[in-house]
Order: sequence, then structure tokens, then C-alpha cells
Amino acid sequence: MKYAFIESCRGDYPVNLMCRVLGLSRPGYYAWRTREPSKQAKRRESIGQRLEALYHCFRRRYGARRLTVELNDEGIACSENYVADVMRERGLKALNGKGFRYQRRVESMTQVKENVLGRNFSSEAPNRKWVADITYIKVGRSWAYLAVVLDLFSRKIVGWSLESHMRESLVLEALEMALQRRAYTDGLLLHSDRGVQYRGNEYQQWLRDLCFVPSMSRKGNCWERAACPRGVTR
Repeated sequence: MKYAFIESCRGDYPVNLMCRVLGLSRPGYYAWRTREPSKQAKRRESIGQRLEALYHCFRRRYGARRLTVELNDEGIACSENYVADVMRERGLKALNGKGFRYQRRVESMTQVKENVLGRNFSSEAPNRKWVADITYIKVGRSWAYLAVVLDLFSRKIVGWSLESHMRESLVLEALEMALQRRAYTDGLLLHSDRGVQYRGNEYQQWLRDLCFVPSMSRKGNCWERAACPRGVTR
């Protein structure tokens, strides 16, 4: 995803500078540009995305055996061992069984920011205050996830990303679009909830690099991000 970000900004910033900021090597970036993913890798990525969507659709209760049945019913031929392997790669584990112990990710217990916005949803000028959120959209038997970034001055969506997963890359892509479309300055306030995506290491590093001011709603308090439109259908 970082290499793709560099590729999209090549006309605006030097490749050398972007690689240095993102902690990547220039040879690695140029190798990525010329490397064509294998047919097997493309198939594995496609199955992985669908598998992850099903995993969240069934509220993370299905393991490899039941998800294999779902995939095969959809015409995606794969074995239980193959599904189990992909699940391990993506960190997916069924939340059931007597031996199950839920352990929260490190980011879910750290990197919580104070509520700087404080329900002050007005802004004196564009690109001073942005609000970010994720919306769940029911699509047939599965879910789609829409991450948005809204400017509180105009109440317009300045960045968005729609995917079949809720990984941290979802909110990064929405923020990336906003950065490309708007002229921002140091000190921009970016408010969100306490979702693990917004507490992720890479997302928080982006905010530090951009000199943005992070702000988060208090736990279980949806009114503190009420300005961001939500069309959740559960």
C-alpha cells in the first residue's frame, strides 16, 4: 500500500523524499513497479479478501471449516487447509470454543487520544477540522465498509475509501484521498472514534508526520462524532 501511495504522488513529490519519509528503499519501490504478481498470488489475495468479508459478516464466529463451506457454496473452490492457512496470514480466528481467549491488540489499549474537538462541530475556514468515520453497508449476503473524511466547514466528504474489509489500510486510503484533494496545513484537527483502525501504528504515524492534531471521542459516546454522516444497516 505504501508503494501504491508513492506511485500516486510521483508527480507531486520526489520519490527519494517519499521513500525516506515512509521508511522504504528506492530499489524496493522500483522493483515493486516492475514486478507482476503471479496468478497464484492474485487468486490468494482475491480469496483472502472474500474470506475476510465473510468472517466479519458472520460476526467472527466462523472458523476455517464453516468458512470453507461458505466459499465453496459461492463457487470459490478451496480446501479447509487452504482457508486455515489464509486465515492465519490475515490474523483471523473464530471467537468461539471453550479454549478461546480474547486478547486485544496492543493498539486497542494504547494510542487513545483526548477529545480535542469537544463537540464543537463548527469551523471558521476550510481544512481546519476534519472528522473521520467508518460506515457498514449490507451488500447481498456480505458487507462493504466505507471510510470517510469530512470537512466540518463545508460538511463535504473530502476523502473516502470503500472495501470489503476493515483493515487499517481502509482509513489510510480515505485520508490519502483527502490529502491529495485538499490543501492542508500543520495543526489541522482530525477527529475520529476510538476504533482500532484509527489507533493503528501507521495511521498515528501519518498524523505525526503531517503535524495534525489527533482527537478521539470518548468510549461509547457516539454523539461526539455526530457530524459525520452514518448510513449503517446492520
